[in-house]
Order: sequence, then C-alpha cells, then structure tokens
Amino acid sequence: MKTIPPKRTGNNSIPFFSLVIVSLALLALYSSGSDSTPSCAQQPPFIPSTNPALDDHYSGYLQSDTYSAALIERFAGAIRIPTVSYDYMRGGPNPLPQDPVLHKPFLDLHAHFLKSYPLLHSALQRIVVNEYALLYVWKGSDTTLKPMMFMAHQDVVPVDPTTADEWLHAPFSGDRDDEFVYGRGATDTKMTVVSILEAVENLLSLNFQPKRTLLIAFGHDEEISGFNGAKRIVDYIQHDLGYGNNGIEFILDEGLGATIFPDRKKSQILQNVDQLDLNSNNQDGSKRVLSERSKRVPGQEVMLIEVSEKGYMDLNITISINVGGHSSLPPDHTGIGIMSQIITTLEDHPYQSELLDSNPILSHLACVAEYTDTLTWYEKLILKHWKLLKRLVLYGLSKDPFLKASVTTTQAVDVIHGGVKVNALPQQVYALVNQRIAPHETEQDVIDRLISLVEPIAKQNSLDFEWSSESQDILKRQFTSSKGKVSLAFEGLEPSPTSPTDSFAFQRLSGTLRNVHGAQTIVAPTIMVANTDTRWTWNLTPNIFRMIPIVWQGDEGIHTVNEKARIVSVVKTVGFYYQLIRSFNE
Repeated sequence: MKTIPPKRTGNNSIPFFSLVIVSLALLALYSSGSDSTPSCAQQPPFIPSTNPALDDHYSGYLQSDTYSAALIERFAGAIRIPTVSYDYMRGGPNPLPQDPVLHKPFLDLHAHFLKSYPLLHSALQRIVVNEYALLYVWKGSDTTLKPMMFMAHQDVVPVDPTTADEWLHAPFSGDRDDEFVYGRGATDTKMTVVSILEAVENLLSLNFQPKRTLLIAFGHDEEISGFNGAKRIVDYIQHDLGYGNNGIEFILDEGLGATIFPDRKKSQILQNVDQLDLNSNNQDGSKRVLSERSKRVPGQEVMLIEVSEKGYMDLNITISINVGGHSSLPPDHTGIGIMSQIITTLEDHPYQSELLDSNPILSHLACVAEYTDTLTWYEKLILKHWKLLKRLVLYGLSKDPFLKASVTTTQAVDVIHGGVKVNALPQQVYALVNQRIAPHETEQDVIDRLISLVEPIAKQNSLDFEWSSESQDILKRQFTSSKGKVSLAFEGLEPSPTSPTDSFAFQRLSGTLRNVHGAQTIVAPTIMVANTDTRWTWNLTPNIFRMIPIVWQGDEGIHTVNEKARIVSVVKTVGFYYQLIRSFNE
C-alpha cells in the first residue's frame, strides 16, 4: 500500500503564475474546447430502503458509547497480534514453504476473529486458503446477481528496531486514549479488516439476509506482493468457486481516503470533523468515549476512489568482483564505489512526466477545480485547456509530490549492502531500487531505460554485464579484461487497467460514500501511486476500486513510527461497510 496524499496547507497544487502564463491561458480560451478536462458529476447520496430496525441500529447503537468501547477493544486485540511480513518471507512464481514459526501470529489473529465474531462464523462459509489467507462467503438469495468482494490484508510491515525509542506507545500495544488507537497496522489495514467483520456481525444480529453474495478476502502477505495470499485467493474464487473471468460485480480494496482542501477564504480555525455527535456528554455529565475533537482546517472534503494503479518494478543490482584483497591496495573504484556511480546515475536521470487522456488524475483535478478554491481562476483556465498547455500543467503538478507521482514513473533506492570489514575490499555489493510505473510507460520501457544507464558504467569499469527478468533468461554482454560483473534482475507489474466511472458499481459506491460522509462530500476518481492486492484481480471484474472511507490528517504514521487510527475513523468505517452492504442489496 500505500501512499497518503500530503496534507494540503494552501494553494500548493499548481503554483505556476505569471503574466505570460495568464496571457497564454487567455489565448487558449479562444481555442477549441475539445481538450477540456472531464466533468465532475456527483451522484446523489444513496440511502438504502427504509428498514426501521437496520436504520435505528445504524444511527443509534453503532454510534453509542457502549458499542464504540467494545469495538475498540476488539480492534486493539487485533493490533496486539504482530502479523508481520518480512521481505525474506516473500513468495514468487516458485515460493518456498511458508515458515510456521513466522506465521504463527496469523493463526492467533484467526483465533481472535473466531472468538470476536461468532455470528459471522456460524453464518458465513470460512475458507482458509494456503494455510493463512482467509476467504469468507456470505451467500446471497439471488444467484443472478454477481457477488461483490471486499479486500484487506492481515499482515503489517516490520518495525525498524532502531526507531523503538521514537514510538510513544509500543508498536503492538494496542494502547488507546480518547482520540486514537495506537499500533503497527492500525490504519494499514487492520482497521478495514475489523470494520468489515464488525459490519457483517451487526447485520447478522438483525437477521439481515443479503440478496447479493458477498466475498471477503483477507490476504496475509500484501506487504510482500501477495503471491501466497491474494493470488491464491483469486485462484480459488475463479476455479474452486467457479466465478471464472468477469464473475464479480465489483471489488473494493484499500486505498486513499478523503483529502481536505483548505478554504483560503476562511480563517484557519480548527473545527470538528463530524457528522457524529462527538461533543455531547452522557446523561450523568461524563464525557462520551468519542469526545476528543478530531482537528482539521475548514475546507472541502474530497473523497478519492482509485480506479487504477501504477505499475511496479523492483530492480536488484548486484556487483560481483572476482578478486578481493587488503584495503591498503585498493583499485580506483571498489565495488561500493562502482555501485555509487550506478545509483548516482539513476538519480541524476529521473523519468519524464507525461499526462494522457486516460489518466484518472485529470478527473481528480477537475473535481478539485470545480468544488474547491485551491486553484486560482487562471490555473483553472490552464487546466481546462490542458492539452494546449500541457507543459505548464505538468510543471504545476511537479510541485506537489502526490500529483507528480501520478504522472511520473518514480524510483527509490531503498536497500544497499556491501562489504564485511573495514580493511577488506568488498567482493559482493547489491542494491534494491523500486520503480512505480506511470500509465504512459510499460515494464519494457523501464527495463530498456535502466539497461541503457547501467551498461556503460559496467563497461567503463571493465565488468561483464548481464540482466534477467521474469520473462527473459539471463542475457550476457561480456567486455574485455573483465574483473567481475554487474547483474540486473527485474521483477515487475504493468500499470493496471482503469475501471469505468460510469458503471453501476462506481455510482452506487459514490452515492453510499456521500450518504455516510454527507452530501457536502465530493467524490473524485484518481490513480493509486502505490500497489495493492488488486494486482491479482484484474480478470475478476472491470470494476476494481481502492479507497478507505476516512479523512486523512497526515499523522497516521503508515509504514513509519507511531502508527495510529482515529477512533472516529474506526466507527465511521464500520458504518460505511454496514451501509455499503445494504446499498448493493437494493
């Protein structure tokens, strides 16, 4: 997962302004309107058919202190179980057997679910896939309706031991205060896992019977690409359950949430997030469990639904030197020095940005332009005529990390190792470089580019050069007077298909979000700059959506220290899935 869009603090989305640019934009006003950005039509809030028992439960019990206290304890119990995925546990086309010791916490989490959700486990079919992944099937009464599918993952990223002192609460404590629940995986994605289970349990307590079958898929290795979890679940759905290709109505997995675009016309006064009545007291005058204010700047809430995601490429660079030796007699460049040349070259040659009609970021920007005051009038005019003024638009997008990543293949040097002793020349050096492929490029484009940058460095240092990928055997290029070799290994994924926004599934999802979050919320499609387990689901349905129904504040700590989830967000997420299940059974 998972990249959170940066917190908006003002007009930082497209900050390019000058009289020259304004003049160009005014000229564009008289050009053809065929290059205009997409519209940002909004679905009306979708309210499920009246059912007094279900309605009262949603507006009453699910918002009560009694329920929230019990919910948060079950949620904290899931956080306390360290279901960590390490890179060395990663599967692949030929995965190693899964280590039962490392995976025992997943069995503990399963036991926690069995204890916490008795109605769900008595009414739904529970299927354990590949020992640790979970698939639940809630059979609907109308077999002509395609199932809907909710996804999330049980695993979490490791905690860097060097950051232990930076955690205000122990990483797997599940501690809470009036506003937060703390711990690794709180937001990514145990909140979603627990919220889905809670929603089903509550509906079952009211004897709700779905018309449409619901599939719930919880992989156990999303953080290491899902080879053993989501991939195997999808195989089971297609072949064992018989849904084949295009047999699912829609899939909802993790993603972004709502971004608040500050209102520059209003003072920056902190106010409550809420459609829940969080500031009232109990009858005895004591504070409610959810009384702590969740602070944010006044502005427009834009809920983002990712209808596509970027591609992915891991580059493993290995430098092997044939002869080592004592550091008192070094060559001009050691293996580490040569690796430094390679990394410097890669970072000195960033990928070029490009904006295509098919990139959902255009719809995202159209909604920002129409419903917020983040952009000035001339920025909106430039955006409207984006094809004519594309370079200006790309320049503006480059000033915002999330928007830049939406139109650019990114690269990050994340791991490097080499050497064993300070007075011994290193013979093995390797680095891992992660690329996220923008929609206008392909895996092969990235491979060709990286080879063109690295091969000359190998030749310059009299090293053999070889490379391989998942679809290509090792290809060697040998140079004269070789002292060793540089090896590149590529493992990648193409950018995903883009899901339609004019489908029944997207419109009903949008309407449900605007019901739960309020009619003032704007729903916008966008692109996911990270990757999710949906990489394995492309053949199940064209309707694949990624989002989490919360307002990002920028302090959630995903993949870093002090990860936490707001109690308000946990409660609202349960309510969202509760209403979403109802909405797709109309």
